[in-house]
Amino acid sequence: MAYILNDIKEIIEKVKSRIPDFDSNRFLKAYHFADHAHKGQMRYEGTPYISHLIETVKILSNLRVDENTLIAAMLHDVSEDTSYSINDIQKEFGEHVAFLVNGVTKLSKVYYKNAMEKRQIESLKKLLLHTSKDPRVIFIKLADRLHNMRTLHFVRPDKQTRIAKETLEVYIPISNLMGIQGIKYELEDLCFKHLYQKEYRAFIDRLKKYNKKHDDIAQKTITEMSAILDKKKINAKVYLRPKSIFHIFKKIKSFDDPGAKNVLDLITIRIVTDTPDDCYKALGVAHSMYKPDAGKLKDYIAVPKINGYQSIHTIVLGPKEARIEFQIRTQKMHDDSELGINLVTTKSMPEKYLKWMEQILELEKQDSDDDYFMRDLKEEVFSDRITVFNQNGEPFYLPSGSSVVDFIYATEPKKIVYAYEARINDVIMPLTMTLNSNDKVKILVTRTACEPRLEWLPYVKTGSARSRIKEIFKTKTRHEKITIGKKFLQNAFNIAGLGFIEDMRFKKIQEVFKKRLDISYDSPYDLYAAVGEGSISPFDVIQLIYLERNARGALNVGIINDSIPFSKKTVKLEITGKDRPGFVMDVTDVIRQYNVNLLSIRGAGDRSFGRKAKLIIDFEMKDLRMFTEIVKRLEQIPGCLTITRKFAGQMGVFITFAFFNIIGWALHPFIVGKFVETGISSAKTIVGASIYVGLAVIFVLSFYLKKLMERNFPGTRSASIGFGLTLFVVSFVTAMTYAEFYFYKIPLDPIVIAVLIALIIFYMFVNYIEHRKAKLPKG
Repeated sequence: MAYILNDIKEIIEKVKSRIPDFDSNRFLKAYHFADHAHKGQMRYEGTPYISHLIETVKILSNLRVDENTLIAAMLHDVSEDTSYSINDIQKEFGEHVAFLVNGVTKLSKVYYKNAMEKRQIESLKKLLLHTSKDPRVIFIKLADRLHNMRTLHFVRPDKQTRIAKETLEVYIPISNLMGIQGIKYELEDLCFKHLYQKEYRAFIDRLKKYNKKHDDIAQKTITEMSAILDKKKINAKVYLRPKSIFHIFKKIKSFDDPGAKNVLDLITIRIVTDTPDDCYKALGVAHSMYKPDAGKLKDYIAVPKINGYQSIHTIVLGPKEARIEFQIRTQKMHDDSELGINLVTTKSMPEKYLKWMEQILELEKQDSDDDYFMRDLKEEVFSDRITVFNQNGEPFYLPSGSSVVDFIYATEPKKIVYAYEARINDVIMPLTMTLNSNDKVKILVTRTACEPRLEWLPYVKTGSARSRIKEIFKTKTRHEKITIGKKFLQNAFNIAGLGFIEDMRFKKIQEVFKKRLDISYDSPYDLYAAVGEGSISPFDVIQLIYLERNARGALNVGIINDSIPFSKKTVKLEITGKDRPGFVMDVTDVIRQYNVNLLSIRGAGDRSFGRKAKLIIDFEMKDLRMFTEIVKRLEQIPGCLTITRKFAGQMGVFITFAFFNIIGWALHPFIVGKFVETGISSAKTIVGASIYVGLAVIFVLSFYLKKLMERNFPGTRSASIGFGLTLFVVSFVTAMTYAEFYFYKIPLDPIVIAVLIALIIFYMFVNYIEHRKAKLPKG
């Protein structure tokens, strides 16, 4: 126990150097209280439980936290793991400490004994709610989690994976938002070590080789920069920045970063000055000494990141043409970045942190289940942020991947009903266009209001925009929801090449819905209505169909996010759009960004119908989710009109079927004629009977041929060719029937002929109505 007392003594001395009026007696009282409460309890690594509490406090003592935070950290497991309650803590240490401990304390295991996953999520909600009122809560939790991660190798493998995954998905993003980069980087590397053990070991060896290769260059650069800065009387510390292993690994694995392979070759040197003016002077020195890399200067001092991060980043070509990144900042900026909020002087959450806390509180207010809460939390709050400017130059911070629709809801939500396009950096783009950091956006509006479209949902990133769009469609009648849902789902089926929604095996899908999402739909119309109100996306339905077809065995309850492989590796898409310069390049750029193999591209312009261009592209694809993302990006290309997936095998079946069907109709009169010429007395009667049967069969086959064409060529459902084919088939059937009746004097029943003609007229009328509806302009 002597080493524990030494640790306590060191903590008190360190904190007193920062906080002269630190009450060491009160802190010692907290230590003795915790030691007594946890007496006899041992950690999984074999040490007394109190050692974990002391290590948590030691981590916090390196940050800028106050006395109450350190005391609460010492007591943070008392109410959860001992017989003492929050009330006991409040009596001994006050209301403030009790609030902090309560915020970190998980909900009762007894209450959630049959739903431990729900306990985790509800405990997280509680933690975030307390953090929104006092940021000290999350500091304690992050320190607690960091020590648990440092000792994670002592727990069983399945628990290692669960804790590391939760850390990666929740606590690392929180540490980033709070601006505590020191904790963030260590947590990232520890997660990497436990989740990707094989890659971690290989990457460490690779990194050591690169570090050895660059050490001499780094030291030479540091010496040169320090000498020039001293000469110019700029007080600064210049040193090599330790590399975050996981950060580098992520960049190398990212297909969105064309220069990712050069990340290891990048030497990062940090320059810490006294004032912002000195930062810009140091930047001038760096650019005068070494050749700057054009386009690689980022000024986060002038425009800080959403988490308050400030620094100047620039990349230059240093000694021996080595790529060197300088990160230039003041000491205060450095402390803010590494240590987060100064909780000694700060009594409330700073403005820069209030925004994302407000988003979390907004998510909690939404009536969504735990899975969707976690999805929105990760996508809207924890994801990387981009800075987007409105037409007046005001900055707005949005989650990475946000569309123009998200921007409108975040800035001027009332404008959404009048918006029809956006001018992004002086280029006209659709409202579904994905925004990039530093984009300048102007919303183009009309005088006529038009409600938001359900088709926007796949492009929407923020939970607030998503919920507002859904609210509109939830107020519609059931009939309207079914109509909208059928159309929306059929469009998705066309892209996925799944044919007609009426043909899906609903009973099988019902079972997968129940097993996968714990949702029950009594009929296909319930499913259409759910799609029509935005409760479930067409992509989720398509994934379930693939899951049902692939018979993937046991499925976990939750939001669908698996990678579903295609049955075909080569995907063929037909894209039509306005014939304009750069259209083909825009299409190939989208394919290239996803790092897939483009096998062929061919196309032509068609000026007979308003200067349209048609492209057929073939590329390799193994994953349905990525395929859907690619289609979404292609739809955002200015001028893109339709996207249809083609299937070469099914097209061959259609052509073969059509050929034999037409040949059958063409040869039928000659076969009838030859049979009549045999002179058999009953020939005409037999022929008449065969014609009844034959006409019925061939008429049904012709109807199926039209359906087969619509399934393989979705564009014909609304195009003139669909109605034209129907007119041709029916006219051909009528002509052949009349020819046989007239030339061979076949004794057909006039009533049957009348019924046949009535059916033909009715079939033509129905198809004409469908054709006219399809040709009506979209509202």
